[in-house]
Amino acid sequence: MRKFKGAQAPRSGLSGGEKVRLGLMLVGIIVIGASLFYANAPRGEGQAVVAEPVEIVARVELPTIPVDALRAGVEDSTPAQRVRLERAPVATLLGLARQLTPAHFEALDARALDAATIEEIRADPNPWRGRAVTVRGQVLVHKELRPDALAAPEHHLTLAVEGGGTAHAVVLSAPTPLEPGDWLRLSGLFLKLYSNEGPAGEWIEAPLVVSSRAEPSVAPIGPRPYHDPDRLDLVIDDGLQRPLGLDVPGRFELLAHARDAAPDAHDFSAALELDRDLLGRILEDPQPYRGAAFRLGTSRIEVVRHLALPENGARLDTVTELWIANTGWDRALPVIGVQVPGRLAGLAKGQLIKGELQFFKNYAFDSGVGTRRVAPFFVGHSIERFEVPTNPVMRQVLYAVAILTGLMVTILAVLVRRDRRRAEVFERQQVERRQRRRTSDPAAGLAEGR
Repeated sequence: MRKFKGAQAPRSGLSGGEKVRLGLMLVGIIVIGASLFYANAPRGEGQAVVAEPVEIVARVELPTIPVDALRAGVEDSTPAQRVRLERAPVATLLGLARQLTPAHFEALDARALDAATIEEIRADPNPWRGRAVTVRGQVLVHKELRPDALAAPEHHLTLAVEGGGTAHAVVLSAPTPLEPGDWLRLSGLFLKLYSNEGPAGEWIEAPLVVSSRAEPSVAPIGPRPYHDPDRLDLVIDDGLQRPLGLDVPGRFELLAHARDAAPDAHDFSAALELDRDLLGRILEDPQPYRGAAFRLGTSRIEVVRHLALPENGARLDTVTELWIANTGWDRALPVIGVQVPGRLAGLAKGQLIKGELQFFKNYAFDSGVGTRRVAPFFVGHSIERFEVPTNPVMRQVLYAVAILTGLMVTILAVLVRRDRRRAEVFERQQVERRQRRRTSDPAAGLAEGR
C-alpha cells in the first residue's frame, strides 16, 4: 500500500521501551516459577516409608480332593487300625500328589507339620484327611518297598520333624543314597495316624503324609538375633577372573540375621554412610569390613527383582534383590547390590531409598553392556522409600506465578491486538480521505498522488 506524505500512524499504547520491559517481566515470572518448581522437586528428602513384605499367592486350578472317600476308606481310631496301611487311599493320594506343584501347595495354604500341628492331628485326625502339609526333618528310617510286581517302588520314611515330633511318609521319589540323619523336605497330603517300626525296633505312632517327591534339605540355622562374625570366616570374595557367586557359606546366616536381628544388634545411627572413598576401600580390602553395619544415603534403585531361593537353613523362600546407584559414587563403581529377606512391596526402578545394610562380599557380575564388574554386595536390614510431602505455601506461590503469567500474556495480547486495530483504522481513514479529495478537487488529488 502506498504511503502518504505527512501521514503518521497512531501512537501505540506502549512505547518500544515499555514493551521490552513487559517482555522482560514475563520472562522473569517464568524463570521465578521454574526456579520454585525446581527447588521443590523431589530430592530424596521427605517422609520415609518402610517397604513391607507382601505375600503373593499364585492363582492355580486346584484338583478336587475326595475328602469324604478318604474318611470312609481309612481307620485309625484304635492301635490295631493304625498299623494297617490301606492301599486304595494311598494310591488315590499318590495320584493327586503327582498333579500338585509348589504353587498348588501355596494356594492350598499347606500347614507346616510341627509339634503343635501333630498334637492337633492326634486329637482328631478326621478333619485333616487330604489336608496339605509340609514336612522338614531328619531321616530315622528309610525303606524302599514295591506294593506289587507291576507298581513303581515307593519310599517309606520315618522322620524326626523339625520343630518337634515324628512323621511317616510314603513318597514316590527321594534322593539316593539316603541315610539316617539326612535332612529332607516334602509337601504332601495327610492320610491317617499310622504306626510303624522305628530305628531301634520300637513302634512309632505319627501322622502319615503321602507325597510325590522328597527333596534334600539342610539343618536349620535357627533364629539369629545377634550377628556372629565367625559365620563369615569362610566367605571368599570374587575377582574379575574368579566369579564365585552368592551361593557361598555365610550368606543364609547373614540373611537370617537380617530377618531376626534384635533391636540392639546394631547401632545403625552411628554406622558409617557409604560414600565413594569407603566403597573404594571395601573393594580394595573387603575382609576388615565383613559383616560391618553401614548406612545407605539417599540413592536410586536401578534394578529390583524378587528371587526364589533353593532349600536353605534360613528357611527363606524369597529375597528382594536391588541394584542401587548414587551420583556421589565413583563412575568406576556405579552400583552396589543388596538382598533383603522376603518379598518387599512398593519398590520400583527410579525410586529414591535409604537403608541399613551389612556388608557380605565383593561380587563379580556381568553388566548389561557385556563387561564384567566387581561391586560390594550387602544384606539389607531395612529399606525405606521416600514420598516428598507437598508444601502448601510453595503450591500457592506456584499457582500465583501461573495466574500472573497468564494475566501478563493476556494483557500483552490485548495491547498488541488493539495497536493492530488502530493501525488498520488509521490506514482506512487515510484511504477514505484521499478518495474524498480526488472527488472534490481532481487537481489536488493528482498533486497528492505524485
